Amino acid sequence: MKTSIKLFFISFAFLLSASAQIKDTIISREVSVSYMVDLGSTGINNQMLYKLGLGGYISPAIIQKNHNNIANASTLGSYNTINANYTINYKNPDSMRMRLNSFSIQQISAQGFVFSRDLFGLVFQGNSPYLGRSLRLDNSHLQAMKYYSLDVGFQLPSKQAMEANKFQLISAKAGLALVTNLLDIKIKNGQLYTDTAGDFIIARLNSRISASNINYINGMGPSLGLVAKLNSNTYFEVSNVGFAYMFNTQNRKSSSQVNDVRINQVQITSAQLNNTSWAQEQADTILEKLLPPNVDSKPFKMLPFYLQIHNKISNKLTVDVNYLAIKAYIPQITGYYQILGKHSKIQLYGIGQLGGFDTYNIGLQSKFVIGRSIYVKTHIAGLEAIAFPVLTHGLGASASVTTTF
Repeated sequence: MKTSIKLFFISFAFLLSASAQIKDTIISREVSVSYMVDLGSTGINNQMLYKLGLGGYISPAIIQKNHNNIANASTLGSYNTINANYTINYKNPDSMRMRLNSFSIQQISAQGFVFSRDLFGLVFQGNSPYLGRSLRLDNSHLQAMKYYSLDVGFQLPSKQAMEANKFQLISAKAGLALVTNLLDIKIKNGQLYTDTAGDFIIARLNSRISASNINYINGMGPSLGLVAKLNSNTYFEVSNVGFAYMFNTQNRKSSSQVNDVRINQVQITSAQLNNTSWAQEQADTILEKLLPPNVDSKPFKMLPFYLQIHNKISNKLTVDVNYLAIKAYIPQITGYYQILGKHSKIQLYGIGQLGGFDTYNIGLQSKFVIGRSIYVKTHIAGLEAIAFPVLTHGLGASASVTTTF
């Protein structure tokens, strides 16, 4: 992280120096900082999500209530970004020259988990409640990646940059992604049986695991972004398209032949899960027998890219379609309706969402100006989950501050 901050300030100083050489063509410069988090599940309510995200004791009653509400397959996911950006606004946007116009550094963390009802019970209750039963762990998949990205942006050349109803490439970004955390676990089919006395378990797993060290640079690669105008009311943006070459990752894969694995004296209760004593006592046995062997694997991993289509329906209504390339996320439709302040310094929008990590969200967005040059934007989705955390699930929030000079 310290290296990324140093690179940011060095590049920031370079861009300031370069922009000073062409100051006669510049209208203004902008510096912005933003934060965004999106969290949701199709089966776990907010009462439990808050505990998972922020920490705290999760009672057996809460676990049981969520377990009862989970279908055969459920999802859980989150997406978090922190971004600092420097932008140059030019006098004449219509130019046949490509111009360097921005530099940014961002931290991105994305997680997606598709899991079975039995796997949820095993993770949060242990195997003690399931003595003499076989738990099915089919079609479970966990993806998680955290990385930093250093990006430079370019204004693309055009003769008629804003001509109505004409397709137009507006800007592009190129960057370097530095991956610090990677975890990818997939179980195609599997069963876990604990005998009635809890003396042993028999596991049958067909799995694949990729995992990196934590908080080190374990991979790097290029990332690209693009903004285009489809017509006078519709814009298209894609960001963080790329891959990382992973040079410090363990890859494990079980064979297509699924064998029974017997481990003695493994009876895990929910109390033991809370203090992890079972893992310390049985770690060697579990790692040796349950995890598949190390294998050579493709060292390239795709970055979780983000796509958005922004469509202005009327002066008050805007509809966005968003997609994040991570497990558990489905295309999201978001509608913004302006309810206050069309020509004032304070604007307020109502929000309705379908999809994403969640099923639906209701929220508010605000935009306001402090003084002459500080612009603040806030966004919160999932007001129903805040009001009724036991009945609903999912939450999204973002904030950005931009100053011009």
